[in-house]
Amino acid sequence: MNDWNGGMRESDPLKLIQLCSRPYQYVLWSLARIIFLVLAGTLCEAGEREITGTFATPRLLYAADAKEPGPMLTCPLVPETHWDGSRPTYMPWGILMSLASVFDVNQDGMRDIVMRTDVYLHTGRYRGDVPIFGQPRRLSEFMDYDEPTARLSPRYKERWHGSHTFSDLNGDDEIDIVTGSKEEPFRWWKGIGRGKNKRRVFKYQGTLVEASGGQALEPLLKSNCAPTINVVDWDGDGLSDLIVGVRLVYYASPLKYKPLGGYGWDEVFAGKTWLGGDPLGILVFHKNVGTRDKPKFTVGTALRIGDDQRLAMFYANASPAVVDFDGDGVLDIIACTNERLVLYRNSGTRMEPHLAHGVAIKIDGKRDLPYQGLSLVLANWKKGDSHHLLLGSAQFAYHAQNIGTPGKPEYSIRGPVLQDNAPLLVDAFAMPHVCDWNGDGKPDLLVGCEKGFITFFENCSTATPPGLDFRRGKQLTVNGKTLRHVSKFSQSGPDEGLLGYANPIAVDWDGDGDLDILSGFAEPILKFFENTGTRTSPRLAPGRKITVDGEALPHDQRSRPIAKDWNGDGLPDLVAVTKDGYLRYFERRSKDGGWPLKPGVLMRDVKGKSLYLRGGEGRRGGRVKLTAVDWDKDGDFDLIVGSRDGKPNPGYWENHGTNCAPVFEVRGKFPVPIVTRHFNLVEPYDWDGDGDLDVISSSDSGGLFYIEQK
Repeated sequence: MNDWNGGMRESDPLKLIQLCSRPYQYVLWSLARIIFLVLAGTLCEAGEREITGTFATPRLLYAADAKEPGPMLTCPLVPETHWDGSRPTYMPWGILMSLASVFDVNQDGMRDIVMRTDVYLHTGRYRGDVPIFGQPRRLSEFMDYDEPTARLSPRYKERWHGSHTFSDLNGDDEIDIVTGSKEEPFRWWKGIGRGKNKRRVFKYQGTLVEASGGQALEPLLKSNCAPTINVVDWDGDGLSDLIVGVRLVYYASPLKYKPLGGYGWDEVFAGKTWLGGDPLGILVFHKNVGTRDKPKFTVGTALRIGDDQRLAMFYANASPAVVDFDGDGVLDIIACTNERLVLYRNSGTRMEPHLAHGVAIKIDGKRDLPYQGLSLVLANWKKGDSHHLLLGSAQFAYHAQNIGTPGKPEYSIRGPVLQDNAPLLVDAFAMPHVCDWNGDGKPDLLVGCEKGFITFFENCSTATPPGLDFRRGKQLTVNGKTLRHVSKFSQSGPDEGLLGYANPIAVDWDGDGDLDILSGFAEPILKFFENTGTRTSPRLAPGRKITVDGEALPHDQRSRPIAKDWNGDGLPDLVAVTKDGYLRYFERRSKDGGWPLKPGVLMRDVKGKSLYLRGGEGRRGGRVKLTAVDWDKDGDFDLIVGSRDGKPNPGYWENHGTNCAPVFEVRGKFPVPIVTRHFNLVEPYDWDGDGDLDVISSSDSGGLFYIEQK
């Protein structure tokens, strides 16, 4: 049985000998270590010593061919970001597409995308059915609006934004703007006509009003996301009402989604049973009981569906679009629940709507959506389009083409909407690894992401040495199908049951001369994807779990390991954080024609203490990103460790031993600007050929950042 909680003790020389490929190395190491521990232990009492180094401002990477459109960047514009080297404004996590509005901003007959106060103008071009948009510009370039006491797109401490919709709220045939958020009341800006150069002009009117008490109207339930807002005359009385989707109700509510014992692999599941509660999504009707000029709304009631009039409540997500889907003159509702797209037909009348039981709409022939928790907005880009949808993910926004009929609805996701000269992106939580994947002598990028894909960015540079010139990304495949790993048993619960958090590294794991892939994922496993192709034409087999003595290695969740030859025997060994948060060394050995891993041995610092790399010992999540590099150029592997709550983060751990018997000392924070929040992955490589190591950094936003060492 594997000794996951054991480790190397000072009194156990056999384990030390196993670390070294030759016994005499152990003898020399023992003598050196006695001297070193005395000196280093005294030195450590004085506190951490900072590593020196100067890095340039992070630069977001773009494709080499600026004419080749790529997936749209939905996070705020890069110039908003200020780097100060300590805790700068990072490129924030996505989940922003719930904030998208589709509206013809420049009045050219084609609908554009508005996010926050950024606008992406429709170019009129398509790749297949997928529209292509321009670079983001400021909404204030095209219309005038005042912000006397409130911002049109409020920002919060987590740097999430509010939502908005462009609709006629007061029935005067002028477009108004209604905004909402997870923390503030609904507000509105009244359209008051055209100004200079026929620009639309909007005047702030304050918060919408709740009718019974005259208070500011807020979402019916507090939630973790901005609401999806529809301004429609739901009951045919000539006044505009609100149909609102409230999403992810649990963080700010009494709902006990989080298990009472907190997050952690041994706390959240009993076998396959989730120990927490349910997050909630709900469709809410706020009836307008005021007048056109002075709208007032009810506090909100859940919509009813079916003959039994059950509440329109769903697991985790409810993002609606209101439309007469079947052309019968009454309004229906399409709702994006956590895992399905559902049509609720109105079997009532225009004045007395009655929603029938929902019918799941097939997506690419399947009943379930490929991703969870998507937001939804109608996206008829031009005249003649019929009920196309924009599905918002954590970073990408997917165009869903209506390929059905009013009697038999069906959609097909054609791909993420595209943007001219977009940055290199993956769909949130970019995990970059530098390697020559296709064997052409140039450093490429393999990048994991939140959705569980691994994307290959091929280096197409013609410079010497090759520079940062990359083609648009291509998702890796297994047996002709896109490689995607999803984790039904994420430690964050079933709300994240379609996420994968791929953390890939490339290594010749089976010794056949080509590069294979090892990857951590959202659950405590590590997978090996064998390259059954060639060095220059890789082809991946399905992933297999890495095992130790027949049991799956319990790799820490959402983490990245190291695969290098630590003991000089020619075989790549494994250094990884296991699910208890401790760093372990797994040596390869030759046995029965293969190279299985020996049981893990705890790795230690200069005081002999086991290395716990999550930060505080109470941290039960993973997200530990490991990098081994000879940073100080003394011939051995040092560690750069990034994590969610590690201190320092990312930290530099200098190796004062040897590769076969390493002993680490924390030297302080690795001095790169932080471009992420959930984790810090530092991938060193000498990109400019000047002899020092530069950095490619991870990011929550899905973007890839180059940070030059000066």
